Parts: sequence; structure tokens; C-alpha cells
Amino acid sequence: MRCIIPTAPTASVFAPHFSSPEEPNDGRRARAYDGRMLSLNLYATLRAICGQKTLELSPAESATIRDLLALAISEHPALQAELFERDGQLRPHTNILKNGRNIRYLERALDEHVTAGDRLDVFPAVAGG
Repeated sequence: MRCIIPTAPTASVFAPHFSSPEEPNDGRRARAYDGRMLSLNLYATLRAICGQKTLELSPAESATIRDLLALAISEHPALQAELFERDGQLRPHTNILKNGRNIRYLERALDEHVTAGDRLDVFPAVAGG
């Protein structure tokens, strides 16, 4: 079975930069990287899939949340099934917060533009008792 990525990122849109052991990042703030930095904070099962709490990305001016997720999926393909349905729609119980606001309530949702300094938090569906 083949996973569908909502949109394919281009090399000109992103310059990924991940936390390294020499420069720990606890997810509360992004380190400076060419003056433009965005933190993609992962929770629950997403941390286990990626092996870290935070992915740090340097987006282009026109990058959207969808672009950033596509880049993360290209680096960690197992994220596709955790975040998106087969038709490419965001899973109903997956919550993505942009600067503390759920993107489902923003006008453009996944197509919302991101800028340097924005913080994205990604919460997968979690069940338990």
C-alpha cells in the first residue's frame, strides 16, 4: 500500500534543521538558524515515530502548514498514516495548533501561512482510560 502526501514540498521551500545532542532543544523556543526558525513540536506517538520532541525548520516566505507537514512526512514517512486519512484529509482527532490556536478554526486551516518564529504543536488522536 502506498501513502499519499497531501502536497509535495520543493527544495526551495524548506531548509530542515533538527536538534542535535550538542545543542539540546527542549521545545520551548527555537534556536536561531539563518534568522528564520519555526518549531514543529510533536506529542505522544509522534515523538516515538520521529525519535525526538521537536523538528526545527526554516521555512520560505510562502510556506504553509501543509508544506511543513509534507516536509516532516518526507523525513519520517510513518507520520503520513498518523496525521492524514487515505484521501489526504487531516484525521478528525488530530489537532494542530499554530501559536496556541487550533488550525481547524483558522480561515485557511492547513493552507495557513507560517512565518519565522511561529510555533506549531501536533497532537495525534490518543485514547485511554
